[in-house]
Amino acid sequence: MHILITILTFIIISLSIPQNSYGIAYWENAYGGSGAESINITIPTTDTRFGHYLTLGKSASFGDRLWAVNLKENGDIFWERTIHTALINVWSVCQGDLNTSVIAGSTNFAGNGSNVCLMRIHNSNGSISWNMTLGGTDEESAACIAQTSDGGYIVSGFTKSFGASGRDGYIVKVPTNGGGYEWKRMIGSTGDENITSIRQLDDGGYIMCGTTDSTLGGDIDVWVIRLNSNLDKTFEKHYGGTGSDVAFAVRPIPDDKFVVFGRTNSYSAPAEDIWLLKLDGSGNILSEKTIGSSGNEYIRSDEAVHMTYDNGVYDGFIITGDTTSFGNGGNDFFALKLAADLTIEWQKAYGGSDHEYAYSIFPDTAGGYVISGTTHSFGTGNSDSLIIKLDEYGDVTNCTNIVNCSFTSTNTSASIGQLNVGLVDPGITVTIPTYTTQDTTAEVTPVCIYIDTDDDSIFDDGNGDNIRGNTPCTGGATTNCDDNCPLTVNGDQADPDGDGIGTVCDNCPDDANADQENFDSDEFGDVCDSDIDGDLIDEDGDGDGTPGNNPCTGGATTACDDNCPTVANPVQENSDTDHHGDVCDNCPYVDNDYQTNSDTDSHGDACDNCPNDDNEDLANSDTDSHGDVCDNCPTTCNELQNDEDQDGIGDVCDPEPNCVQCGVDNCEKPC
Repeated sequence: MHILITILTFIIISLSIPQNSYGIAYWENAYGGSGAESINITIPTTDTRFGHYLTLGKSASFGDRLWAVNLKENGDIFWERTIHTALINVWSVCQGDLNTSVIAGSTNFAGNGSNVCLMRIHNSNGSISWNMTLGGTDEESAACIAQTSDGGYIVSGFTKSFGASGRDGYIVKVPTNGGGYEWKRMIGSTGDENITSIRQLDDGGYIMCGTTDSTLGGDIDVWVIRLNSNLDKTFEKHYGGTGSDVAFAVRPIPDDKFVVFGRTNSYSAPAEDIWLLKLDGSGNILSEKTIGSSGNEYIRSDEAVHMTYDNGVYDGFIITGDTTSFGNGGNDFFALKLAADLTIEWQKAYGGSDHEYAYSIFPDTAGGYVISGTTHSFGTGNSDSLIIKLDEYGDVTNCTNIVNCSFTSTNTSASIGQLNVGLVDPGITVTIPTYTTQDTTAEVTPVCIYIDTDDDSIFDDGNGDNIRGNTPCTGGATTNCDDNCPLTVNGDQADPDGDGIGTVCDNCPDDANADQENFDSDEFGDVCDSDIDGDLIDEDGDGDGTPGNNPCTGGATTACDDNCPTVANPVQENSDTDHHGDVCDNCPYVDNDYQTNSDTDSHGDACDNCPNDDNEDLANSDTDSHGDVCDNCPTTCNELQNDEDQDGIGDVCDPEPNCVQCGVDNCEKPC
């Protein structure tokens, strides 16, 4: 009874833990094959029954194609596949409706250099609900996509097909279900412009940022444009110094203000630093500063910046990129948590001895943050995708490749100018490309694992060797060993039978059974189950202490042992009265206690008409005692199987029974 109570307690506790949910899960994993992989973006899924994180990038190991991987909360792969279609490079992604994600990037599908490429993918299984390309005869690319208040999408990037010269900024409004565009605009001047980030505002207008080299000042300037709901300019300004100043993300914050994120060497030459501009609703600078150190700090995409909230109230930003100022060698990931006033709350670097490049970060609904990018230090190939699930302070406990940074902030004084350009409606061609998908088998290389699924403070990989469950806690130990019941709270790690399975989840807690085999899937493992097959006939039904020595016969079901202990047979039929019931007896009507079966078909030797030859159907055309497959005259009765010339044809059906059927020159008995 105590076993039943223990197991039922385990079942109740287990059911109280949501499927696919982990009490504490922080980790750092590399994903890839023998070639080069890169993950540019990771985004949370909206329905966590089907994985938690959709990651998107490119894989050379699996065909040099778009690569999509859906991860569970603990970093394990839920599904993965390549998508061979128009999308060559993915630069931005946003959540869609019905647990989908909408991808924006560039393609060479039309053979015209490149076009903007858009695709909506289902997070649950990787299927594509729509995709299309947008562009002209020269070159287009999308740098950013964001969802709009009506459920559609706004896309920004650049075009060379429709401008007067060079690249011009390019924005397109796309409906929820794809299939074309609602409107499009181009904005630019005499040089090159690119719109790298765009967001819709509460008033229905848009704020966007990017770069321009049409100014008379420095090399490249940050460029910011605000439009109202009628797509008229509210303001358009550029900001910079004497060097190169680039913007990758703009975010509206409360009180009709904006924060622009980019990088600069105008104020940090020869190195590059992160550059922040806080603007009012008219584009005037409220504050500006660099964040950096002695090396280079890079923000690489719109996806590298996310706003953070505390109980629904804006409280700052989480940003990522890569740095050469801190870390373990080459470029390393960094993460910065900024307060609402843009001061640094914490800062960390992550990486190995080679190069790491970070492209995206987001606050996880499960707590903490997720960074993704590319690593050359870890994994199995030339480069692998690197994804890190951090706690709220940017850590993965016991992860030795995480180091503190000491970035400093310096105020700057940018020049401000205007290009005074208008918006025009360019021509555009919409193409619907075809695509194919192929499942992949990436290797997962754990760099650091800190997972406590049941949240009992005993880690799934408590000894820190990045392999969960290989050194389970025994003898009451709770440190430097793996949780012996990772799905069930058991802070004491009790394991009296020492099999590495804790009492609260062990189906035989007093009998060692590390494999937990349970034939009938009841609450008892086979080694302690008196009725393994679950037919209510005990293996030792007569209670003499020796299972199987007194098998049930004659229809008896009590005071006798189960005559088929691993096959349910509640009637206990045993026609030949040996030790084996009919349902598990390979000769149910012939006494054959040893169940010898030389040819391993389903018929024991005692009832097999060809015991040394597989003959499942027992075909016997001439009705002698020899089955057709071993009968030397299968259609003529010849019980003795005589074959004087040993040619494999029995004498009774051999036209020349005394002649060896061979070449005339070799016959010992010529015909």
